[in-house]
Amino acid sequence: MTPALREYIKKRDHYTCQICGDNIYKNPDIILEIDHIIPVSKGGKTVEYNLQTLCRTCNRRKSNKM
Repeated sequence: MTPALREYIKKRDHYTCQICGDNIYKNPDIILEIDHIIPVSKGGKTVEYNLQTLCRTCNRRKSNKM
């Protein structure tokens, strides 16, 4: 995943976690990560429609459950 793709996904998602709704505007110290909706380990691809922005807390909770 390129840095440009990471930034594009964050911008597309308005720098907002897609699970809890926290964002850089409410919480400038938030750490945002790019997450695969369908994990790579389960056949998910690194493509725009399979990526979402999550805060570090939500991403760690999500794990590889899907």
